[in-house]
Amino acid sequence: KVLNKSKIENIWLLGRRGPVQAAFSPIELREFLELADAEISLDSKELDLDIHSKKILEINSTKDVKKNFEILKKISLNKLSFKNKKVHLKFLCSPIEICGKRKVEKIKLVKNELKKQDDGSLRPYATKEIIQKDANLVFRSIGYRGEALDGLPFDEKSGTIPNECGQVLDSKKPKVLRKREYVAGWIKRGPSGVIGTNKPDAVETVNRILENFSSENYNSNKNVSKLDIEDLLKTRKVKYVSFSDWKIIDDFEKKAGEVEGRPRKKITSIEEILKIISKRR
Repeated sequence: KVLNKSKIENIWLLGRRGPVQAAFSPIELREFLELADAEISLDSKELDLDIHSKKILEINSTKDVKKNFEILKKISLNKLSFKNKKVHLKFLCSPIEICGKRKVEKIKLVKNELKKQDDGSLRPYATKEIIQKDANLVFRSIGYRGEALDGLPFDEKSGTIPNECGQVLDSKKPKVLRKREYVAGWIKRGPSGVIGTNKPDAVETVNRILENFSSENYNSNKNVSKLDIEDLLKTRKVKYVSFSDWKIIDDFEKKAGEVEGRPRKKITSIEEILKIISKRR
């Protein structure tokens, strides 16, 4: 609501790397073309690719990368209208200094160039070209990275747990699947996609679990109820979170947010979440 009422007219989205390396999805990018009160623009020169990026786009790119590039071309051909707000895309630049006396007044950027690494990847390196722009507000979005868990294999390069359709792969024997160990979401595929991307991702993992469950011929002597599962978890001293527990956290976050005039204040510490649940159970 505050942003809707604000006098913000120009928003610049800056990327350290080029358009071929951009991590956003076509769904996210396409939505910019459908905004009622804002339009997106891109200088066509931003789509002039280096030799290595051209090869990636032509030979090794995924469907998403090709779709992104097609949408970016469409954006570069956009004729600016009279909408209130404008979003500008700029690639191959990094912020190096936020300038201002008592508030943000300017931002200093350095132009980057991509250099090929020994593993074939492209990394951005600063040139000597400096760009300065007026600015009143700065948001940073530096991305996410998965963390290793004791006892599980971990791919340092991608920040993910190696898996096949969600089932964890053995680090010592890469083609061997580990029994009863599964992953979903960003730790499975890396920090990419929107909320909807997680649905088919989770379905794939659950299907693999069900396949394995059927093939291992588990036999249960009786129908297991929710209470039986909870009793088992309690017996094994497992700290679990039920749906009713989640409602406690949901209510707590909303009330904490009200104090600061926000919809909610997220709790990011698992230890703190479990403490709040145990106090209010």
